[in-house]
Amino acid sequence: GNVAIELIDKGADVIIAPNDFDYGAPASQAAQDAGVVGISPGASSPLFGSDALGDLQFTLSMWNQTMSAAAAQFAIEQGWTNAAMIVDSSTEYTQSLGNYFRETFEHLGGTIVSDDTYVMGDMQLNAQVQRLKELPEAPQVIFLSTNMPDYAMMVRELRAAGLDMPLMGGDAMDTADFYPAVGPDLGNNIFISTHGYLGSESGPAMDEYLRLYTEKFGGPPETVFAILGWDVIYVLADAITRAGTTDGPALAKALEEGEYDMLSGHLKWADAAGGHAPQKEAFILEVKDGKATFVERLQPDWTPEA
Repeated sequence: GNVAIELIDKGADVIIAPNDFDYGAPASQAAQDAGVVGISPGASSPLFGSDALGDLQFTLSMWNQTMSAAAAQFAIEQGWTNAAMIVDSSTEYTQSLGNYFRETFEHLGGTIVSDDTYVMGDMQLNAQVQRLKELPEAPQVIFLSTNMPDYAMMVRELRAAGLDMPLMGGDAMDTADFYPAVGPDLGNNIFISTHGYLGSESGPAMDEYLRLYTEKFGGPPETVFAILGWDVIYVLADAITRAGTTDGPALAKALEEGEYDMLSGHLKWADAAGGHAPQKEAFILEVKDGKATFVERLQPDWTPEA
């Protein structure tokens, strides 16, 4: 928040906030107080919008409702109708991701057979694993909601305990350090609901982006979050061009009125009265041999209310 104030005092016209409500909200609140548009490339909490932060604030990401609903719908479509959950209670992001998965999974006819919690930093799952192994019938899928490095730890401990059913997670699993941490031996039968896919399956625009990125940095991006940085600049440039100004209310109106085909999918925002809710699809990836592979783009048929 203090850094955002400093940047605005130095003449910043727009604030690009961190990719999480807990960390990004203070920056966006400073932007709102100054009458400046703020936008996070990847904050997925439904609190990251106009209802909680003000009528000039946006996130380029889908909200957790979409991310979780896509994961839940995908699970049901695979025939996994009994699920267990382990949800990190330390952040708003991890809690809402779990809550919306539960709500959607049950709405679609699935049954949550175990609903357990975890605190980030504990770095062990002994109690949770024991409770899973004591269930009368093993779950068909386990949905995990935490951040790295805890995601990799969860995978290691669940697999070491002989729990080899599919695992699912959100975008915080789709990070540069997750894949080498699980490796080719443990990095299998894992499904992620996330922002995009760094491959030709995403279309010719992604091919061009990867070519340009590699030319500039000497190799491909380490994480899908890189494309959100690209997308947010192009969205802002388009809106500023149409608005003819960076004035906060005029730029916010232009953002609301735009529709964007981006590397991370199609996006349209609701107006401020609608919370600036992002209408956006999720990408489902499968981890095979420690690497992400493309499965599908998925716009859920139903999403929970915020």
